[in-house]
Amino acid sequence: MGHKTFLIHSPWPSFDSDLATGEKVTIVVQVSGKLRDKFEAERDLAEDQIKEMALGSNRIKNIVGEKKIKKIIYIKNKLVNIVL
Repeated sequence: MGHKTFLIHSPWPSFDSDLATGEKVTIVVQVSGKLRDKFEAERDLAEDQIKEMALGSNRIKNIVGEKKIKKIIYIKNKLVNIVL
């Protein structure tokens, strides 16, 4: 295929963890355990900012409405679960 050396003599590729981590993550928003929305956010953003983004979503506003939120569970860089 145009290479001068055999594949067997080539070095094995090395892993670079800096290239494997992205700047953004997808946050899943659940309401009472059911998937309702997703959004992208910066990796390692503060918990308060993520909760604010989740509650600011139009889909979540329509679902929650005037209902009382009992608890908000946040798992870093993964999900927000709003318990009604």
